[in-house]
Amino acid sequence: MTIERSTEHPRGRTSAYLSMAIFLGQFLSSLLELTPGNGRAPLMAAALVSLTIAVLLQCWHLRTRARLRDASL
Repeated sequence: MTIERSTEHPRGRTSAYLSMAIFLGQFLSSLLELTPGNGRAPLMAAALVSLTIAVLLQCWHLRTRARLRDASL
């Protein structure tokens, strides 16, 4: 879906970002498997990491959008 929705110009870069995201997810899931504790600790760690990344991405997106809007005025 990421590649289908992108225009032809940045398609290679979008494909590379998708590949890196998939690899990073697999790598982090294997690291979380090694954490001590019961099954709840890795799940909570993954939830915390994903929430932090989601907030950071939203802030970055809003800041970039504001810059583009200000540049077009």
